[in-house]
Amino acid sequence: MASEKQVEAAARALFAEGRHHGWFKITKSFDELDPIGREEFLDLTWRILRAAEEVRMRPIQIALLFLKRN
Repeated sequence: MASEKQVEAAARALFAEGRHHGWFKITKSFDELDPIGREEFLDLTWRILRAAEEVRMRPIQIALLFLKRN
């Protein structure tokens, strides 16, 4: 699973892309977000990374289940 530093790096990249493409109307930088907004954005990023990790691990989990049955 992603470390706190990895989540923050991903959040910063996602935030910068969102500002660049106009996904949301925030004029502040990531560092200028209030603590609640920053925590919510970090949580969103963590959930995205977790979902990606689950998809990456799914074939391994399926293979292990298959091996256990045989």
